[in-house]
Amino acid sequence: MARGSRFAAGRPPSRDALGRSLPSDLSTRYVEVQVVCRGCSVLTHLMVLGQWYIESTLAIFDAVQVNERANTHVERQLPDGPTGRQRFTFTCPDCGQKPVLRQDTIDDKLAAEYEQNAQQKIVYLPV
Repeated sequence: MARGSRFAAGRPPSRDALGRSLPSDLSTRYVEVQVVCRGCSVLTHLMVLGQWYIESTLAIFDAVQVNERANTHVERQLPDGPTGRQRFTFTCPDCGQKPVLRQDTIDDKLAAEYEQNAQQKIVYLPV
């Protein structure tokens, strides 16, 4: 049975039936790019190698606001000099493929798919 100040005020609960916190509306507003392995991903299973997202509450896309999730299959290479671009080397644990992407490629894909106030929009980038 629902109880507490939220119930008394007639507002919806902030927890589910198991007592876990429900996500707020703002935490579900983002656009995400998932880099997937082209060699071993099939329709039933996608091998996600890396994930980057931007909150969709911004009026326009801003590459500075792009965030990286906890990527375990990514090796970061520092840019060469102040004008260099950051590179990411991915290692697929299933097939051993080692593709390389620049940060610009990820930013361009996010910019193309960005829309303001999108709800959990996820796009795939096969490499």
